[in-house]
Amino acid sequence: MSETEDRPVDGLIVEALEAARRGDTAEARLLAGDALRQDPENRDAAEIARLSDSSPAELRRLTIMFCDLVGSTAMSGRHDPGEYGRMLELYHRNCEDVIVANGGRVTRRVGDGVLALFGHPVSYGDDTRRAVRAARALVQRIGTLRTEVASEFDDVFAIRVSVHHGLVHLDLVESQVYGLAPNLAARLQEMAGPDEVVVSPQVAELIGELFTLHEHPPVQLRGLDAPIRYFTVQEELPETPRRGRTWTTPFVGRLDEQDRIRRFLDPGDAADRSLLVVRGEPGIGKSRLVHEAVSSAPRRPRRTLLSVCSAYERSGELRAIRPLLALDHSETNDPRARLRELRADLVTLGLEPTDHVPLLAPVLGLDPSTGYEPLARDLSRIRDLTTASVRAWFTAAAVDGGVLVQVDDLQWADDASREIIVGLATHPIDGVRVLATSRPDPSSDGRDQIETIDLLPLGATWSLELAAHVMPGIGRDALDHIIARANGVPLFLEELAAMGDVDEVPPEMRARLSETSAVPAVLYEPLLARLSRPSVDLRIAQVAATIGTTFDLDVLAASMGRPRSWVDPAIDAMAAEGIVGRSTPDSFRFRHALVRDMAYDLQTTEDRRETHRRVGTALRACVSDRQGATWTAIAEHFHNAGSARDAVDAYGHAAAQTRDLGAPAAARRLLTTALELIDDIPPSDQRRLLEVTIRLQRAFLSVTLAGNADPHARADYEACEELVREHAVGPELVDTLVSLWGHHTARGSLVRSDELLDEIRATGVCDDPAYDAQNHGAKGLVALLRGDYNAAACHFAAADAVRPEGVLSEAAPSRWQFPNDPIAVEEAFRGVLAWQLDDDEGSRRHLRDARHRAELLPFPHGPFSLCYVLHYSVWMDIERQDLDRARRSVDELVAIAARHGFDFWSVSAAMLSSTVDVRAEMSRPTPDMSALRAEHEVQHVQRSVITMIDSLAILPFGLTQQAPLADLIEGPEAATALLDRAEAVAEQTGSRFYLAETHRTRAAVLRSVDPDLSRQSLERAVEVARRQGAIVFERRALSDLRAVVDDSSGA
Repeated sequence: MSETEDRPVDGLIVEALEAARRGDTAEARLLAGDALRQDPENRDAAEIARLSDSSPAELRRLTIMFCDLVGSTAMSGRHDPGEYGRMLELYHRNCEDVIVANGGRVTRRVGDGVLALFGHPVSYGDDTRRAVRAARALVQRIGTLRTEVASEFDDVFAIRVSVHHGLVHLDLVESQVYGLAPNLAARLQEMAGPDEVVVSPQVAELIGELFTLHEHPPVQLRGLDAPIRYFTVQEELPETPRRGRTWTTPFVGRLDEQDRIRRFLDPGDAADRSLLVVRGEPGIGKSRLVHEAVSSAPRRPRRTLLSVCSAYERSGELRAIRPLLALDHSETNDPRARLRELRADLVTLGLEPTDHVPLLAPVLGLDPSTGYEPLARDLSRIRDLTTASVRAWFTAAAVDGGVLVQVDDLQWADDASREIIVGLATHPIDGVRVLATSRPDPSSDGRDQIETIDLLPLGATWSLELAAHVMPGIGRDALDHIIARANGVPLFLEELAAMGDVDEVPPEMRARLSETSAVPAVLYEPLLARLSRPSVDLRIAQVAATIGTTFDLDVLAASMGRPRSWVDPAIDAMAAEGIVGRSTPDSFRFRHALVRDMAYDLQTTEDRRETHRRVGTALRACVSDRQGATWTAIAEHFHNAGSARDAVDAYGHAAAQTRDLGAPAAARRLLTTALELIDDIPPSDQRRLLEVTIRLQRAFLSVTLAGNADPHARADYEACEELVREHAVGPELVDTLVSLWGHHTARGSLVRSDELLDEIRATGVCDDPAYDAQNHGAKGLVALLRGDYNAAACHFAAADAVRPEGVLSEAAPSRWQFPNDPIAVEEAFRGVLAWQLDDDEGSRRHLRDARHRAELLPFPHGPFSLCYVLHYSVWMDIERQDLDRARRSVDELVAIAARHGFDFWSVSAAMLSSTVDVRAEMSRPTPDMSALRAEHEVQHVQRSVITMIDSLAILPFGLTQQAPLADLIEGPEAATALLDRAEAVAEQTGSRFYLAETHRTRAAVLRSVDPDLSRQSLERAVEVARRQGAIVFERRALSDLRAVVDDSSGA
């Protein structure tokens, strides 16, 4: 309960009055609302609640009765107003007497219409039944008034009555209800004949075995979208006696299903599929069937690994896989001890701990701080490697006698876990069988490879046997009544058969159930009866349900602010009642999801938020030393509590945890959720910094998934820029500007890139010589891309002048927001510049230094930067016509990109590989045209990919390189189109570093077609190269130009 609800009503009134005197009407209204929940008739509380603009209200499921006097309009015309008024007074007085006598309350009178509520302000546990009884009693009472009305008023009374059960917005002060339900009740009574009672399908479901009903075809009521069925109430059925109860039930039926599972489990049976899913609705008996079949199977795999999924523990953290990574169930919450167990299990299985611990330990929620070295892999690759490691675990576990992977509630598994589990069907492992339960159709993935058993409701014979076992000696009529209500669902049969007196359920508990509860209406009363027994502490059950289907006792105790010694006996009592069962020495699990749902739903909205806050706080306190505490779970609890600041912080941690498991897309979704909550945090510098941090993290993940020029990353960068520019300069401003610089450089927005470098310098960060050198180096990089080789040389020289000694040999990465190290990148670009300035030896030296620098760095900076260096080394080797060396470098680039999952570098490597192959083939005396045509198709796809990822800075180079092949395969027109596009992109972006070569290549294409245009293109190439200071490009263009002039002179 909330902190106020266990205080006396008088104390709440005093506090509410004090709040009102302070002018805090919102607090006064909340306190008065709590008082009204305990004492609905308290007038002081009602008056205080009226102080604010909105009365305290709740969403509740109530039963509504609407009564209407037949022919009242004509009646008003037959009598004078005074006499008609006395007639209505007689009618209303009798209606109210009958309604109150049956436990209802009249809340509204409109002329001759009467609206009454059942279940508020007091609920008796059978309010729908009481409402229908009241409706029938009203018909009888009005019938007895006919003689009086005829003699006194010379008229006749007749009524129409309807009853509906549904969700309403309940004003706790005025007891007024709003929403569809009261309107539907009013419309429904129009379908009744004089002195008839009609009910909605919702009411019929609840009272169908208590009254005889006549069903009518669906009708379209005014104001409703779809036709609805309705029922006429005919008569009430006799009471069914209730007997004693027991919760020990046998397993009945399902013989064929048991046989199918046993055959599936038999290692000697050549099963067609390795994954069997038992599917069915909640309570149908999936888990019980699996338990009975597995325990009775004469032959089955030697090892069983069990995982229970939960709707409240879904994330990208492989939670469903976690319990499967233990040969014997671990009873320790000590992370270091659990790591030792993992290593011991790997040794037992014959797997190398050094290879597998860095991948499997994070799945178990174990940080590197517990005693292992994290794996040096690109984030986008970790998920594949983790999947392979888990499969290796299953393979090794199955070597000696096979392994059964048993998964309960597969529909709640996170995406990464489901991918691995379903993968055992699409790519089976010898000796591994997977037996899962699920609600219907959890996923269509791999459906052709999955064997399924769809459980149907028990037939009448088996239902009768089960109910008879639960309540020996019960009469056949009572059994038939139970079987009809349970509809063949075993859990429902057990609960209904064992149900005691429903009146023992406290009324306030029933009133709290929400419309969206997963609990079927037929089970409200029996499940509530179980939870309301004297031995069950409802508040403990509610907190446990808030934690999840499975809950840790220490976390439960901490959430309640109580010692374990206080919690343990209460949980033992719940276990004795069959509500929970032990999972491990320190954790329990709800016996059924519907029981958990019921306990959770019985909390008021305020209580639920407070409980989530307490659970989140308890989990956060033990997140570093308890396996069940994950940052995703913590974030979701704080989110549900409305604690935005705590939730945002936890989502950030959860994203980092999920990213490290190789699920960057899931991590990005977590950060998106965090950003959606930012506005709920009061404005402050801390909030601004938090938003900038989260957006930069999300942008990094966007770049990882979609490349440097991803528009989502750009949106985050620009939002960060707007946030930081409004405030004092700080580290977050520099981080944001650096991120934007990398984004715009990759896109080829070089003017903006240059401006950003100036803005970074203006922050003062370049007062540090190391950052000053990096800024000059970045300026040189941008100048080189613009084709201003002389300016690039000046910036690189300036970087040399201020850079601290020994930087090239340091192993520490830069604070750049990208994995490409700025020093290694600068050295690679200096290699390009030296070659262009006709210093080939200097070019090779710079590229060697760049490689040396990259090889010193840790992951991800080292491997990523090495790819960068190899990219430019290949370019230089192509320009030198050293195609053998270029091929070796391309092969190394392909291998590194594949090993670490660097998708961008894989695309780059493919383009360079194609260029090398084409150059080599076209240099042959007789080129293989079929091979060249195939490469031409490949290059067409590559152009589309480069355009798609918006990396325009290098596009002019790629288009120019591909033009000669297009000329050979398609002709000059196709080649010219590529060169036109290369020039257009160069002009659009300012990336003109290859413009002279674009003109020279155009001249080659046009040489045999239009010699004059060819010569003009060469003259432009010479002009551009000379202006840019591109010595090699100028020499090439002049050489070609002399050849053209000689040709024309000879002609």
